[in-house]
Amino acid sequence: MNRLVFYVDEYDSVKKCEYIEPIYGSGFVEYRTIILPDIELHNLFNEFIRKNPQIEPEQDGNKMVFTFYDLDVEKMDDLIERSLEYQNRLLEKKRNEMGDLHKYSNKVERTNRFKKTAMISISAAMLLSLYSFFTYKNKETNNNNQNDIDSGINIAYADNKLNKREISDSSYNYEKNEIIVENNENDMKKMPDKSSSDNVINSEQNDTDDIDNMSYSEKIENIEIDAILRLEAENAMDSNKYYIATKYYYDAIAKYADMYGIDPMLALAVGTHERGIHRDTVDPGGAIGLFQIQVEGGWNWDGKTITAYNFKTCEYDSEVITIESVSDVFKNIKVGCMLIQNALVKYNYNVAEAIMAYNYGENYLSTVINRCSQETGLSTSELNKLECLEWLNYRNVIDGGDPYYLENVFKYIPNGTILKFKKIDGGEVNIEYQNVLNYKKGIN
Repeated sequence: MNRLVFYVDEYDSVKKCEYIEPIYGSGFVEYRTIILPDIELHNLFNEFIRKNPQIEPEQDGNKMVFTFYDLDVEKMDDLIERSLEYQNRLLEKKRNEMGDLHKYSNKVERTNRFKKTAMISISAAMLLSLYSFFTYKNKETNNNNQNDIDSGINIAYADNKLNKREISDSSYNYEKNEIIVENNENDMKKMPDKSSSDNVINSEQNDTDDIDNMSYSEKIENIEIDAILRLEAENAMDSNKYYIATKYYYDAIAKYADMYGIDPMLALAVGTHERGIHRDTVDPGGAIGLFQIQVEGGWNWDGKTITAYNFKTCEYDSEVITIESVSDVFKNIKVGCMLIQNALVKYNYNVAEAIMAYNYGENYLSTVINRCSQETGLSTSELNKLECLEWLNYRNVIDGGDPYYLENVFKYIPNGTILKFKKIDGGEVNIEYQNVLNYKKGIN
């Protein structure tokens, strides 16, 4: 059931308006912050109150929360369009002030009541937060290591206001403890290219012409493929969500992915699908940040410790996860990569199972695989081979999680990508991803 929520202060001023809608067939909901001029939000709220005088608000701190249910979807789409148009006007104004920034075009289309066929637009709060700036928060450490990116970065988000500086996770000045802001008109050059993750373009590298002109087959001909993951997934590489996640977080993701032996393209895809943009407050589902670390709800990571092998120090790292720690974007990315490494090791680098476990959890995934084994006669050892994806057909036995999480992650990875992983024992695993249309799961 969709709903519109107004947060009203003691002076009857609407401080926030949020539209919440189920995502068809997924068991999840989508949250959109409605951004309009104050007078329009006020009039909109009064209109709903007049039509629903019996509404009983709930108290939330010093605000009253008014929730209106089961709304006309087409009218809500019109409201979203108005909000997006207003956001674009704000961004255009800011673009004129700051220089040439990327302007996003958003359009809502619908084929049925709860499923959009167009690319999901980025919420106003997310877009606006992109222009907020980082402030460095000094913490006392035993070694006073100024080059430790984990020693404490805190995002200061403006409340629906655009600040003067643009986030750039990759440009950090350690001496001045600040993020360096650069408006690079060639930002798209930092997008990962459709080849092996070793060949991702880095704006700080001076690639030779020979490497630039090398064909994909020449780049990977010496890579020994250990397994092939054949999967049918959409291609969302040209989406706004992927562009933003890549532009603002790729360098940080690549740093921690390399630290924990994960292919950066896979880590980027997980972070992109999970949220696509970092937010330092807990979402309604109990997760926080770019990698959606679960910190509230039935089972969560708050107060628990995650351990993973650090290939840079050749030692194990341990992190006590708290809401405060993973509200920091860099700690959020670090913990996300540690969790991915744990899943890969647990499932012997079966990427399909590891990524589903990141969403499902081990118990849910075991339920799916065991049911598949019972009904098909395939042994669990057979099902644990990456080439055998028969168990994907039994994901509906679980009432929870995202049954298409695997496909939703891999829609952000180009077809033909070689995913490279380091193993704790010193070995490596190279997995080729093939996006095959009309592929029957489990058959080579």
